[in-house]
Amino acid sequence: MPFTSYIQGSPVVTSDDKYFTIPQMVLGGCSGAPVAFLKNFKVECITRFHSCPTGPPLKTWQKDLSIDVLNGQGGVVKVNLTDDKTSDLFLSSGQGVRLRCKDMTLALDYKFYWKENGITNISLTRTVGTVISNGNLTTRYSVVFLNGGSMAEPNSGNPGYQVGRPVIAGILVNNTELIQRTPINVWKPVGDGLCSTGSMKPVVFGENSTSGCLLPIGKQNMTQCDLLRETVAALQSALTTAAYVAQRGNPDLTTMTDWVNISYVLTNDLLHKSNA
Repeated sequence: MPFTSYIQGSPVVTSDDKYFTIPQMVLGGCSGAPVAFLKNFKVECITRFHSCPTGPPLKTWQKDLSIDVLNGQGGVVKVNLTDDKTSDLFLSSGQGVRLRCKDMTLALDYKFYWKENGITNISLTRTVGTVISNGNLTTRYSVVFLNGGSMAEPNSGNPGYQVGRPVIAGILVNNTELIQRTPINVWKPVGDGLCSTGSMKPVVFGENSTSGCLLPIGKQNMTQCDLLRETVAALQSALTTAAYVAQRGNPDLTTMTDWVNISYVLTNDLLHKSNA
């Protein structure tokens, strides 16, 4: 299959031109499915077995996990595997002969590090242990995409916004057509209501909000209007660092038509008060 670079939602591809798959929830059950770029997930799968497994997904080998993945920039990146050994698990449900199975794969937790339209690193933590059971085992599989150590943020709808979910905003990455998410906030005063002690909360879809905070001023502030004006402006600009807002709840970070500009308007009334 031809491959160029990654965009949000496109399947991750291995160096031998196959989809990179791990167990995911498909049609009510767990089955190997492609990992999608910038799509986080976490699932638990219940597997029943009558003898100790000798192959995946409950029995895995390093050579099958430490594979090369296309990085989207013309190169490859290898999955770095780390094992986390847990204590013996004693599981029992109903009647039956209990099996003692060693080195069972209990969890596969992937971290994909990305930048722009490429993958820079992949780390995998495999949890293994001895299971004493009569045939039922719950395993975990997860994928998170991290950009500069930050997790790729969840969407707010599919495709339209869901009421109560955060409005998605962003800025344009320098010299690219890639949007980097950034929040739009309103003040959330606490205690004394001062700006210095207050926090912020996100603007959410479908809910009107009016907020503010108290800024103490003294006689000195009243004689230094320019400085006071700059202080107020800095507090307000900190609420919204974004330049764009997503038109829908699951925007594509590489498609500018999914985003609209934020327009800032300074009314005549505010200008008059600012110059007074």
